[in-house]
Amino acid sequence: MSVDLTYLTTSGAASLNAATNFEVVLPQPTIGGFPAITSRDKEVIISGQDMNLITAGDVDGNAVTFTSQTPNEVRFMMPAAIQTGYVTINLDFQGGGLITRSNIPYINGQLETFFEFDNDPASVFALSTNVDPGATQILSTTNPPPFPGNSHYELTMTTATGSTIGRSRIQTVTSNPAYVNILTPGNYSGTPVMHFWLNTENTQPVMVVYFGGTSNAFRRRWQNATTNTGSNWQLCAIRLNGFIPNQTTSDVFEIRTTTGSTTPTLPTKFNFDWLIVTDRVLTEFGAVDVTDEFSPAG
Repeated sequence: MSVDLTYLTTSGAASLNAATNFEVVLPQPTIGGFPAITSRDKEVIISGQDMNLITAGDVDGNAVTFTSQTPNEVRFMMPAAIQTGYVTINLDFQGGGLITRSNIPYINGQLETFFEFDNDPASVFALSTNVDPGATQILSTTNPPPFPGNSHYELTMTTATGSTIGRSRIQTVTSNPAYVNILTPGNYSGTPVMHFWLNTENTQPVMVVYFGGTSNAFRRRWQNATTNTGSNWQLCAIRLNGFIPNQTTSDVFEIRTTTGSTTPTLPTKFNFDWLIVTDRVLTEFGAVDVTDEFSPAG
């Protein structure tokens, strides 16, 4: 754009070319972060700068209503029509601009998160080095699961044993008190389903889950070749209604892991992330129902 100035002199009007190729830069929002995952009952919060310049938004073409808007963020609830799966969020801003983020996981249902290792330390698992002196646990950012974060728990076990090597007393280490109501009748529409990401790197660890107590009657064990996920992450699902027969309380909720005394491979790997409970198996994200791979309680 060219900028010309017209002004008066003693001789009359005059003009001056003040600038050529003059560019007008309109302010626009700068996004600091989209949510890693969204769900039905939680506000979507998108942070950034100049967010007050956003004029409208939609999810997969369904308009959203902002519940809050400041220069630093916008908030809204997901439109009722959106179904579980990967979604695209669009934000319009002044001047005809558009900001888009695709492939955001959305869960149209009840969701509680108990571990996510971008926020939780490796120490939520207690390591029994008296059982396995060579065992190590870290938070790793190498080859993370598809979502929601960049870090995951990595346990390396080096001794063939049936005794517990890694143990998480979830009731004492999670920051989410909703663990106590997981098995409450009617909660999660009566169909609670536990999910977690697992990558065992072509090995075959043993996983034991406890609800309501720590004796044999309250545990089920996953110990067969299906714990070998190859080199890939697998979203595992466990249907909890009747998982422990007649159990309706979850004041005790534990996960333990070991190698097994006859493990075919050492060291044995247990990469783990995103321990959640929702109201159905999340097949939209490729979840595999492993409930029946667990031995019966007792």
